[in-house]
Order: sequence, then structure tokens, then C-alpha cells
Amino acid sequence: MTLFLSFFRCLALTAVVMALVACSHLTSSQQKSTRSYAKATALLGNFSEAEFSRLRRDIIALRSSRFALRNSKKVAEADFFNLVYGTELSQRLSAAAALAAYGELLQALVREDIEDDLEDVAEKLADHTAVVLGDDFNDRQQKGLQQLVEGLGNFWVERKRAQAITEIVSRYQPVVAQLTALLATDLTLEGQQRGLMQLYRSEAKSLRNDSYTIINSGARYSYAERKVAADALLQAEQALQRIQRLTPKADSALQALQRANRQILQILKDKHYQTRDIKDYARKIRDMVRVYNAFAA
Repeated sequence: MTLFLSFFRCLALTAVVMALVACSHLTSSQQKSTRSYAKATALLGNFSEAEFSRLRRDIIALRSSRFALRNSKKVAEADFFNLVYGTELSQRLSAAAALAAYGELLQALVREDIEDDLEDVAEKLADHTAVVLGDDFNDRQQKGLQQLVEGLGNFWVERKRAQAITEIVSRYQPVVAQLTALLATDLTLEGQQRGLMQLYRSEAKSLRNDSYTIINSGARYSYAERKVAADALLQAEQALQRIQRLTPKADSALQALQRANRQILQILKDKHYQTRDIKDYARKIRDMVRVYNAFAA
């Protein structure tokens, strides 16, 4: 979390130094790579926000269906929400929103008319960073980050755009790596921590097993009871199919972000640096979103 604080302190000092440095411009290739990286990162952040909300909704629905199948359960045992607390979800959403705001900020910096966009994105980035960091990010620091980013458009970005983008990417690299690791916990089945996707799979498997018990019991259950179980089985199978299709794409996209996050700085510093990882990252994000949209209904 202290990486954020180091980010603004170093940027503030760099602003003074940059004023003495001769202007250099991004080549068309560097601009294209930065734009592609920024667009993909914003898209990943926005996707993650939508997916976290979807996962919470689906987990609650799975638990509700499972509760309906278990006739021994009483109202007092209806614990639909206890595994997806509001505070935890808010932090997940803010982490995703911070990544989206970072991508949007870089997109704004690459565009020609950036000033209006910067003010909006700076406010969004500061707000979501404050949610993620909690007590480690006080009002003064939040205001300082917003003023710093807004000041880019007014003071030196127009003359020193390349240095500005390079410095921001340099200072934000470790933060993006942290955010990516956080997203991986919830969007993939990898790692030892139990994230949202692992919980989603666990609930889907439990619902499937409960529905099997009724469906395989023959005449012990009425048609109405079997119909409820069959609907629950379909719900569980659809969830498991979605997990099977989406998680490899999400894992691949997040790994691609880690590679692209390391490479983008080299691209900004060396106009001859190859851009293969950036292109691969953008393609993997598009593939992941395509699969997500196929299951969006």
C-alpha cells in the first residue's frame, strides 16, 4: 500500500526536474503501444468490476437454490449473503476501478486534448485508491494525488508528454503488479487464497450434488420436487460451464498484463523496443471479454 504514497512523492519531485529537461516526443509506434496497453488495462478493470458484481449475484442465487432443495433448513438458517460481504466486495470493486482509472489516465495522456479528461480521471483514481488503502490514504494525500494529476495538464504535460507518461508508468508499475495479483485471486482458480471464483465453483458443485440426490431418488420425490431439482441442476451446470470457459481466459489475460506491465516502460524508454507482449496482452483481453459476453445473459 505504501507504493501509492511513494508514487506521489516521487512524481512531485520529478515535476521539478522535468521542467529542466529538454522536450522529447513519443514516436508513433510508442504512442500506439501506450494506447493499446492503456485501452486493454482500462477494459480489464471495467470487466473485473462487472464480473465481481456478477459473481456475487450468482453465488447468492446458487445458495438460494441449494437452500430450497434442503427441506430440513429453517428460515433462521438462510445464510445467502454470509460468504460475500459488502465490505469485501467494495474493496474488490475499488481495486478493479483503480486499474480501470489507471488505463483511462494513460489514454487521456496520449490524446491531444487531455485537460478535461485528466480532471475526471484524477478524481476517480483518487477516490478508488482511498477505498483500497483505507486508513493508509488520508484526505490530505487523496487531495494531493488529485491535484498532482490535474496539474499535469496545466503545467508540463503538453510540453513534456513523453517524460510524464514514462514517469507515471515507472512509478505505477509495482502498484499495477499488486492490483493484478489481487484480481487473479478472485477471477481465476489459481493460488491458495479462496477468492470469488473458487467460491463460485464450490457453490455450483454443492448445488449439483444436492440436485443429484433428489433426481436419482426416483418415486421418493414428486414431479414438482424433481422439477425444482432439475432447474437447480441446470443452474449449477451452467455456472460450471461458465467457470470452465472463462477462468483460463482470465488467467491468461492477467499473466499477459504482468508481462505487458514490465514491457511498457522499456517501450517508452527505447523507441526500437519490440512490442510483442503489448499486442498479445490486448488480444488476450479481447478474447476474455468475448467469452464473458457469450455468458452475459
